This record gives sequence, structure tokens and C-alpha cells, in this order.
Amino acid sequence: MKAWLLLAIIVGSTVTADLLQSHEMKRHGEIQDFRPRGLGRLLGVMARKKNLILAVICMAISFFAFMALVQVADLSFAVPASAGSLVIETRAGKRFTVRLKDDAVFEDLAPRLVDLDGDGRDEIVLVKSYLRRGAALAVIAQRRGNYEIVVETPPLGQPGRWLAPAGFAPFTGDGMKIALVRQPHTLGALELWEWRDGRLQKLAALAGFANHFAGSDALAMSAAADFDGDGAADLALPSFDRTQLRIVSFKPEMHEIAAVPLPAPAATDLALIPGPPPLIALGLADGSLVTIGRN
Repeated sequence: MKAWLLLAIIVGSTVTADLLQSHEMKRHGEIQDFRPRGLGRLLGVMARKKNLILAVICMAISFFAFMALVQVADLSFAVPASAGSLVIETRAGKRFTVRLKDDAVFEDLAPRLVDLDGDGRDEIVLVKSYLRRGAALAVIAQRRGNYEIVVETPPLGQPGRWLAPAGFAPFTGDGMKIALVRQPHTLGALELWEWRDGRLQKLAALAGFANHFAGSDALAMSAAADFDGDGAADLALPSFDRTQLRIVSFKPEMHEIAAVPLPAPAATDLALIPGPPPLIALGLADGSLVTIGRN
């Protein structure tokens, strides 16, 4: 009974915090000035926003309730859609198991197979969440006849902070890259990563995106294709409030090339219809289906 009460507190306070933050973000608009003076002014404005203060209080309540929950319940109860190990079966029928320590789980629905280093063999990419340090993106590959985690992004720093993979493609035209959204429910930062010299390195970031929303099992709310016809892959995914479909190019640097207003918030995975030009089909929160493409 105590576990369910704590879970209800976590859900209620987290949803309330998300709604309060989203309301203030819509009122404030996109941040344009990232200079120290501009960020100082922004912090001053934030300190006077009652909704943001209430959101921080709600997040604190959620955090302490989560810490209490993991003391009285199994981690798999506290972190749904999670697993402590990954079982791999090769084409030859051999099975391998990658087990995590007690301080982390795989918090994902399906592993992704991607050749990140160009050696002709797929790596396995999935989200790994630490009990106390938040989520990281982990890469599993075969080493010395066995499978193991060979590299991962730095954890996000606090429990409950999650990330969602958004796409894998040669976005910059020089090898496979990883696109992910850092904290799609509360922050919405689109980040571009590359596996280079044995580690994952962040190349660029852009604010204002969401490829997942609370309560949804849709984890493919993005699509990679050459939408502008320049020969390089672009990425389409919803805006942070899901009222627009934003399309991002990564050449010569990360920038938005289109933002298509939606009649209702995006609510489903994105389906890519091959072109030319490529089209995107997605379902909306009002039950309608829309198709978007270049004229």
C-alpha cells in the first residue's frame, strides 16, 4: 500500500510540474540570448514566476518520493518498462546476456541495431538509467567473443531524468551520428552525438523538441530523411509542446529548416513514406491523421 501511495505522489507531482513548466515556457517563448548577461536576466525573471517556483517544489516532492519508493519496492516497480539484463541471440543461434549492476536498469522498449563505427557489424543501442544518476545512452558491442557495454553518454545527473533516441543517420555527411532528445518531458534539448576515438562526443544541441510525452508508449516520434533535397539526412520531430512538426538540418551546423503548425498536438509515432520527396504521416491528439511533405 505504501509503494502505491508513493507512486501516486510521484505521478501527480511530476505531471503537475510538467504542466506548470510547459505553461511558463509557452508564455516566455524561445530563449534567444545565451550571453551571461542575458542568462542572468532570465534567471531573474524565472525567480519571479510563481508557476516555475511551484514546479520546482513539485519536482522536489517527486524526487524524495522516488527515493522513498526505491527503499520499499523493487527497482522494476519504481522504474516501469525496465529490465536488469539484455538477452542477445545471434543468427547462428548463440545466446549472450548483458547484465547490469544493481544501480541501473535498461529503461527502454526495444534495442536499436545500428552500425555506429562503420565496421559492417551492428552495435546495440538502448537507454540505461542509473538509480541515482539518471539516464544515459549505452552502446553494446561484441568484444573478445562476448557482448558488453563498450561506451555510454554521461548520465543526466539526477534520478528520473530520461532521454529518448531520435534517429541514427549520417546527418553531417561524414559517418553515422546519433540524435537524441535530452529530457523530452521537461527540457527538450535535441543533441547530436558521434562515436569517435572510443567515446561518445556531443557535437551540437538545439532547444525546443519532444519525441515522447508522459503516459505514451510511442518511442518513434521522429523520422530521418533528406527532406530538403541537399543529399544529407535531416530529422523531423515535434516541437516541445507538440503543436508543430520541426525539421532540422545538421549541415553545415544544426539549424531548423521548417516548422509546420499542427491542428492538434502530435500523439503517435511518425511514419516515413519514401519519396521523392519523402512524406511524414502522424496521428494527432484529436484522433486525426495528417500527412506532411515538401511542396
